Amino acid sequence: MMTNKLKKRWGKALMLISCLGLIVTIISCTEDSPEPPSTAPEIISFSPNEGRVGTVVTILGKNFSSQTNSVKVSFDGVEASVEQASESLLVVSVPAGATTGTLSVVIFGEEAVSEESFTVATSHSVTAVSPEVGEAGDQVTITGSNFGTSKSEVSVSFTGTEEDVEAVVVSVTDTEIVAVVPDGGSTGPLKVQVGPEAVESSFDFTFPFFGFANEFVESAEGWSSDASLSLADEALVVDFGGGNQASLAYEGEVVFNPDKFPILAIRMTRLADFELSLVSSLGTFGDGANTYTGIIDGDIYYYDLTEGDYVTAETLVTDIEFQIAKSSGESNFNVQWIRSFESVATLKSYDPFPVGKFLWEFDNEPGDDERKNDWLPTHGGTYQIANSQIKVEFAQTTGDRRADLYHLFMNTFPVQGVGVDDPRNNITGDPKHPYHRNSVTISKDYPIFAVKFGERDRPPVGKVDGEVVGSFVRDFAFGEFQLSDATQDASTKAGDRLYYWNNWDNSHKQVPEDLNEVTYEIFQIKMAGFDPDYYKEQTGNDLTGYDIDWIGTFESVEAMNAYNLRFE
Repeated sequence: MMTNKLKKRWGKALMLISCLGLIVTIISCTEDSPEPPSTAPEIISFSPNEGRVGTVVTILGKNFSSQTNSVKVSFDGVEASVEQASESLLVVSVPAGATTGTLSVVIFGEEAVSEESFTVATSHSVTAVSPEVGEAGDQVTITGSNFGTSKSEVSVSFTGTEEDVEAVVVSVTDTEIVAVVPDGGSTGPLKVQVGPEAVESSFDFTFPFFGFANEFVESAEGWSSDASLSLADEALVVDFGGGNQASLAYEGEVVFNPDKFPILAIRMTRLADFELSLVSSLGTFGDGANTYTGIIDGDIYYYDLTEGDYVTAETLVTDIEFQIAKSSGESNFNVQWIRSFESVATLKSYDPFPVGKFLWEFDNEPGDDERKNDWLPTHGGTYQIANSQIKVEFAQTTGDRRADLYHLFMNTFPVQGVGVDDPRNNITGDPKHPYHRNSVTISKDYPIFAVKFGERDRPPVGKVDGEVVGSFVRDFAFGEFQLSDATQDASTKAGDRLYYWNNWDNSHKQVPEDLNEVTYEIFQIKMAGFDPDYYKEQTGNDLTGYDIDWIGTFESVEAMNAYNLRFE
């Protein structure tokens, strides 16, 4: 019979044996259990294994991610754009600047490097074209390097009047491309694309020129006038000689080609009140005065020679003159140039205003429908151009009135107070959109921003909540020019209708002095808080809207006043 003392000893021994068995079991289980699966990415293969910049490459592997923002692919250290991603496949394009080397894939910080290298093919170059001058239908030979030999991989484009036009490629070798000059081309560089990569030539291919190409910098040869002519400040000065009429006539003959160069333009001083006519052996354009097709930047008048069949085919024209008859008090006017253009687009790019210079006139002349659409009233406001003004009508019938004017350009977000379905909204930065406008850059060279209001329903000056505000937005940081900050120059006849602000006046805490230029995301004139009861009390009229004669920037207050005198 086992004593109690012996039972206790056996119990402890059994407990010790059990513990030792458990430890052995745990160790055994640990040694036999498989390791957790690895999550590191692995590159199995990629295709193709060589290509140019822009070539699409497919990478096969393991442990990738379908979240493109968690995937990073690099070609020899140069990061590529990931176009498609899944757990086992990545699609990327060879990035600019890539060189031959391995591919790397980083997923959530874990990196895999390919065993094989990707070979980046040498970019092609364009060194010459022969002949350098030609027209549609001509064959030209483009020389360079690394064009390859596959015609299907090569395309050639010529500069066009509105956009590049593609040529027919006849043959391709590694150093030469033979192509046919396309219709619709204009003088400018060539573009050669091999695969996904395009290279633009550093030289121009020249199309035959038709029309005028006169810049009055050093000479006025070929031009005469029944008034006095002189050259000054890179312009031709025409003096009325005390009269009210003057003509500027070309003494020779010119070939007009409506298919190639349909636009004829003259840049001249904008007189306060005058009539301009284009007369030639073909008759008077538009059968009258001020029948030009449009106005650009306030002082470029242009004619589309195809209008009214004024020119229907390539024609030798004589007796060409611009006739001017004025009713205002100017003694002379300047002409900077007279030129022919392939299109209105090339005209606009030829002699643009300098950075920071803007001018919008609402003179109800041909072409103003386009210029009117530079500005859009908000908060339901409507507008029209009439009597040489942009006329804005308030939508509100109760409470304070508001209708800001937004300058339209590249909007990627709805403008306040404008319906999202409005075609002038949601431009999305497309330069071909009919309502696309360039962004607004103001400069220290033209610091004065001015708005000239019309007589009708002018802002109720003197009322605190009746304010005219020039509101400018950069990176969504708002800064406003309040009416109390605006200056009204008593020396002008405009009185309280001409407002201006100095963008670089630090007392208004506007543009920092050390910045010479600022480009704004939104450019607007804020017209808000107008009290109809106060307006009725002050004027006896109902407050229905406001008129604007012009909007512009100037190098000085003196320049602004000199310009404004033309409207008084």
